[in-house]
Amino acid sequence: MKRFTMVALSLGLSGLAACTESTGPGTVTGNASAREREEILAAIEAAQFFGETFDLNGMASDFLAAAPVGAGPQSTVALEVVPLPRHWGRRWGQPIERTRTINVTNDTARVELAVRFEGQLLALLPRDGAPPDTLRQPFRQTFLQRAVLVRATHQAGERRWRLVGASPAQFVMTDVARRTTSVTRVTVEVNGQVKIDVTDPGAIYDVDAGLPRLEVGDQVRVTARVSNTAGTGNTPETFVFLHIMHARDAGLGWARIPMDVNPAGDYVRSWTVRHPGRERIGVDAIDSQSFQAGADKEYRSNAWGIPYRIGSGH
Repeated sequence: MKRFTMVALSLGLSGLAACTESTGPGTVTGNASAREREEILAAIEAAQFFGETFDLNGMASDFLAAAPVGAGPQSTVALEVVPLPRHWGRRWGQPIERTRTINVTNDTARVELAVRFEGQLLALLPRDGAPPDTLRQPFRQTFLQRAVLVRATHQAGERRWRLVGASPAQFVMTDVARRTTSVTRVTVEVNGQVKIDVTDPGAIYDVDAGLPRLEVGDQVRVTARVSNTAGTGNTPETFVFLHIMHARDAGLGWARIPMDVNPAGDYVRSWTVRHPGRERIGVDAIDSQSFQAGADKEYRSNAWGIPYRIGSGH
């Protein structure tokens, strides 16, 4: 399965249906010729750094959920304590709109893609002495990412496109007015050494020198900074999760892991690399108000996905 299709600049993430896991049909704009478009999109697909999923699809319990969540800086007045349901998740509908913009200048192609979705936040809300309520919060979100490719001559003399740069992926609320929960910085350390420090998810990183390169057995520490301007006064204001493709007892799959809060108010989590491949490290910030029932409650989140590659071992 090609997990990373590129979608572009304009990381609640949940899995999408299988038909959304490739570049797929949609609107293609820009000055590239039809043949250039086909070749460039094929090169993006083959790179495996891009795609429209990096989470479980539907409700599930949290993996390694014993860690405390959301204990970071709060409003001075706490209006309500919001518990995180043990069972929750997101279910995404089909893409409403997929747009890919490809512009070619000489032998350089710049690609911007965007995919808009509708979905639902799902959760089982416990009630004293009664069966749990099922929360269904509808939402609209847009997945964004960028790429740079160059056309180079191969040994057979054929000119082919090669991916040289990629931005992190991000999920943002489609309605700009609802973008009150934000990831503002993500740092990835490997064996104690910083490999990438992202403050702008639209920035392009060299795929060979700028993206994290890991090996099986490496110790990885992810640190994230988030902000929330909704002003609900909830405790906590924000729930933050790490999403990784991880080997566990049930097999290889996406793990959604609550992140801890350090004294500086940043969210942190460490993990050990278990298998080779190419994927993304996802940091997912969700407004806690999203997990409350009521017509006045709305799902709001922001997520960044940092592309990386993993070798088979040292």
